[in-house]
Order: sequence, then C-alpha cells, then structure tokens
Amino acid sequence: MLNHREQELLDFFVKNGKFTYEEICNKYSISERAARYNIDNINYFLEVLHISPVKKSGKDLYFDNTQDISNIYTILNDIEVFSQEERLEILKFILCFDKTGLNLTKSSEKLRVSRTTIKKDMKILKKEMIQEGFDVAYKNNEGYRLEGEPYKLELYKIGLLKEILILVNTKDKESSYKKTMSELCDSLFNIKGKESIKEFILNIHKNLSLNISDEIFYVIYAYLIILIDNHKNIQSLYTRSSNKSFLLGTKEFLVIEKEIKKIKELKNAEIPKERILELADFILGITTNEYSSNNLENWIHEEVFIKKMVNEFNKYIELDITSDEILIDCLIYHMKPVIYRIRNNIRVTNPVFKELIISKDPILEIVRIITRDIEKMFGIEFPEEELALLAFHFKASIDRNTHQNLKRILLVCGLGYGSSRLLEQSIKENYNVDIVDVLPYYLLKDALKNYKNIDLILTTLDITEKYKIPVVKINPLLKQEDYLEMAKYNIPKNDNKIFLSKILKIIKKNTKIVNEEILINEIKQEFKNRIIDDVDYKTTHIKEFINEKSVVVLDEVESWEEAIKISGSLLVDNMYVKTEYIDEMINLVKKYGSYIVIDDGIALPHAGISRNVLKLGVGVLVVKKPVLFSDKKSANIFISFASNENKSHLTILNDLFDLITKYDLKGELLQAKDKHEVIDYFIKTKV
Repeated sequence: MLNHREQELLDFFVKNGKFTYEEICNKYSISERAARYNIDNINYFLEVLHISPVKKSGKDLYFDNTQDISNIYTILNDIEVFSQEERLEILKFILCFDKTGLNLTKSSEKLRVSRTTIKKDMKILKKEMIQEGFDVAYKNNEGYRLEGEPYKLELYKIGLLKEILILVNTKDKESSYKKTMSELCDSLFNIKGKESIKEFILNIHKNLSLNISDEIFYVIYAYLIILIDNHKNIQSLYTRSSNKSFLLGTKEFLVIEKEIKKIKELKNAEIPKERILELADFILGITTNEYSSNNLENWIHEEVFIKKMVNEFNKYIELDITSDEILIDCLIYHMKPVIYRIRNNIRVTNPVFKELIISKDPILEIVRIITRDIEKMFGIEFPEEELALLAFHFKASIDRNTHQNLKRILLVCGLGYGSSRLLEQSIKENYNVDIVDVLPYYLLKDALKNYKNIDLILTTLDITEKYKIPVVKINPLLKQEDYLEMAKYNIPKNDNKIFLSKILKIIKKNTKIVNEEILINEIKQEFKNRIIDDVDYKTTHIKEFINEKSVVVLDEVESWEEAIKISGSLLVDNMYVKTEYIDEMINLVKKYGSYIVIDDGIALPHAGISRNVLKLGVGVLVVKKPVLFSDKKSANIFISFASNENKSHLTILNDLFDLITKYDLKGELLQAKDKHEVIDYFIKTKV
C-alpha cells in the first residue's frame, strides 16, 4: 500500500509525466535513498495494476501518462488519507494513553506516512503540548511520553478521551479517522466491554436526578475508563487539601459508593474511600453547572477562583491580605459546602454571621460584589446568610493582618531544643516580634539565604562574623542588660500576649475537649504570635529525677571536662544514657564554647537526641569551687540532662528556669553540705 508521500508523487507523475530525484528530495526534505525507495514502491503498485512503471533516463524520471491509467484513481480514491489535523489528533491520543509510548515507526505505518512526516507532526504536537503546560519527553526503548503536573494531565486526558468517545459514538458518516480512533479506543481500553460503566451512569442519573447531558455522560465515562485502566496508580486530581469530607453523609456519596461496586472491572478492586469521594466531588462538579473544562477545573481546584476572589476583595481595602494562607484555607474548606447547600436549598443559621447582617457591616457588601463571578460560574445566587459566612472569614483576616508588621528575627542558640524553645517563649512573652526560626549557629548562613527581610539576629553565642543584619547577643535567661540592648533596635514591648494555659483552663472549665492536641494547634494557628505556649504537655518534673543516685557534691574538680564526665556518669549509672553520650556533651563544648553556661555559675551539659540516649534523665553535680571554661566563664552547678525526643524535657527546663529566677538555685545549692540537702531543696521547692 502506498503511503501519503507516494500517493502524492504518483498523482504528480500522472499529471506531469516527469520528475527528478533531486526535485523529490528537495520537496520532501529526504535523502535520495529514501526517494528511490518511494519510487520502487510506486512501481510495485503499478506492476500489480499492469501499468508501465516510472522509468529513469539520465537524471530524469519519466512516466507514460498516455496509457490507460483509470484504475489508479479508482484504487487511490478508496484509500482515505489522513489530514495533518487528523494525524495530530491520533498521535496525541497515542501519546496520552498508550502505556508503551509513542513509536515513530509504528505511527508512520499506522498513518501511512513517512517517519519524516511523523517527526514534523511531533514538532507541531510538542509545541501544542508546551502551550497546554506539558512536555513531550523521549526515552530510549520507551518512545515519546507526555509529562506534566499529574492533576492537569489527568484533566486533559479526561477532556481528550471525552471528545473521542463522542466522535466514535456519533452516528454520522464513517471515515478512516473515526475508524482508527475507534480501533485505538478498543485496543487501549476495551471500550466495547465497558457496558457496566454506562449502567453506573444511568443508575446515578436515575437515583440522584442529576443534570447529565450527553457531553457530561461522556465526561463521566472518560473519568471511569481512566480510573479502571489504572485504578492502582492513578494520581489524585486534587493538589491541595480540599474539603470533600462534607460529602460523606450526603445521598450523592452513598449512591455513588454503592453503584461503583457494580462496575464489573472494579468489583474485586479495593478503591479507597478518598477516591470515591473524589469521584462524587467530580460528578457534582460537572453537574452543578453547565459543563465546561474551565468550570470543572474551577470546581476541582477551587483555590484558583478563591485566590482571584481574595485579590478582588483586596482592591477594596487598604490592607494586603492576598498572602493570608489561613483565609485561603478557610475559604477552600467552606466553599464547596456553601455551593452544595445553595444548590440543595439548605439554609445555614449562625448568630455570629447574622450579626454582620444586622450591623450592616461594609465587608458584607464587598463580599456581595466579589461573589458575582462565582454565582455566574455555577449558576447560583448567594443568600444573605452564606454571604455573611464568607464575610466573617474576610473580617477575621483583616483583624489578623492589621498588626502583622512585626520585626522578623532569627534566634541563634547554642542551647538544645528545649532551652532554645524556652528562650523563644521568654522573648515572645516580653516582645511583639516574629521569630522566623530558632536554629543552631552552623545553619545560620543557609538560613540567611532562604529567609527574606530578616530585621535582626538574636544569639546566645559570641558571633564574630559580620553580617548585613544587626547581631545582638543576649543571655539565655533574659536580663536587664538584654532589655536595654534590644530597646536600641526599637523592638516593641509586648502588651497583648495570651497564655495558652489560661485559654485551655477556661475552655476545660466550661466544656468537654474532644481532642486537645487539635484544639491547641488551631488556637496557635489563629492567634500566632499573640500566644505564649506555656502548656505543661507532660507532667515529668525535675524533682522526680532527684535522688541519692543522681546527685554528687564535691569541693572541686580539675576541669570542666571532668565536671561533665562526673555529671554525665550519673546519667549512665541511672541507665538514662550510654557512655558515649558523655563524649558527645564534651565535644559540643569544645566546638561551640561555654554555651552550656546559661546563667552565672550554672551550666546545663547536654547533647542532641541520638541512639546513645535511652530515656529522659537528669544528673546534678555541685562543685564548691568555680570551674573555669576556656573563655573565662565559670560554673559551680552542672545539671546534665538527656532526652530521647524533642518535647519530653521541656517541663524540666521550665522548672530549672523557675528555680534559677525565683528560688536562688545557685545560692541554695552552694550552701548545701551534702547531697541530702540538695535533694531536700528540689523536693521542697514548689515547682
């Protein structure tokens, strides 16, 4: 059979009688060898028809067009040649759905054109795919494949398959293109064996009274074919945590969950509830409004139109709330339930929202304006109560962002996680600042590359390097000198901080808390820097570790290394740590200096969480004669501790800081004559 180029060449010979190899090569950008191959195929075709072949004379090729050639067009007319547009659609279909990849040779044979033509088509197709946001990648032995963001790719494939399903099921004139597409659908998806999909769609249409047009029918059909074809690996259409959970108790979800199990190909498949939720949400999305690919994407990825809505709202106020992730998350969580309620005439009642209506809050009118596009998009009209609910979220965002221009601070500590966190808490308790991160010194350079608009670096270490940002050294326990130093940088003192423990106390007094951890996270997210997290998450206090085996009192030691070894051995003897943990504590001091001296005369030797920590523990060494460090700092009290996870030792450190600041820890322990008086001090002190 002649390919497209060979049919064109034969037609030219019939009409003109003469051509040259050079002209053929130039016309089709092929080699002379390829041109000879085409002429050989033409001659074979003519021989079968008992027609004299194309002959060569010098550089010219001749064909006797005076002979009886009527049979040529009779046969050529029966061969329907694909147009370039049709070829591109076929190639696109293979590219999207053939798991073996698109092979140039196989494609040229299927489309009856040369590999060169297919290569040219692929260049055009690649440009088209780039405009769609995808890439056509070639891999050895795997052919060409379409790559891109999974959810966008999935939506694109659904749209493409929908169009082809409509084509092959339309009762109009048969064509080679339609026949080829039908063959491809059946070979790739076994379309003819998918009758149970049609039954599924008809059943949900009947049971839910959904608005399912022919086009929507084939969209759902395409979605389910793709789901069946690759239900184990199919990517989620959802890129963000969208609120689909509201569907769980609805009739729509229950019907779809029941009917999908009747689809023959999915009977034995374990489809996660999340996938069924997505299918229910997908079907609601295309039946909630007149189907269009844009509206479907807006439904699935509501963050797109929600961000647009926030941008529109922003034009009416003097504050920038476009980066308020809490607002966007809240709107994403609530928007689909709102649209669902409106479509199903479900009314929402809430006195908080009604207050906005009664008071004629101006925010309500702004929300009314910015929701008009959504009303048009989904064919709905927002009732006053739903507008008030949305207005409530925007009002909360304005309140949240009104006092957001805080100084951005990096806190660089040589302390461990717990003590660093307590210092962070102390700073937040005293100042209105945004502590962007708390990190060890070795991470500072990388942090400065990643964080923008840092105003100040606060550190407990002696940092000698010069930075463009001011560096202020503070004590691990804030003192008067620290407050004076920070005042030079116009850091506002705190006047509206809220203790988390006090909020929880009020809540516990008046209601039952179902999940305290979730409640705490939501409170902290809502109030951000205004919250001081002083909650005692675990009730393990320091006095629980103080006993005869955990305390040593000595007159003097040779060096700070020996002091750490002695206090560390208390941890080893009590089976809190392995011996190697002592070396880790010593090495950290050698590396970072006397950072463990957190107050005059008091040191907290410790190392990080590692396999050498067996469990939470404390060891106390009291040395009457001060022990000097290399930078001339000194300590008499060495309280070593170890923790096997980040938060378990926070209460202990909190206790220590209370003992230091409120109960004269150093003075009392230095007066102790022996370990028993040290133990008495810890037991009798009310921390």
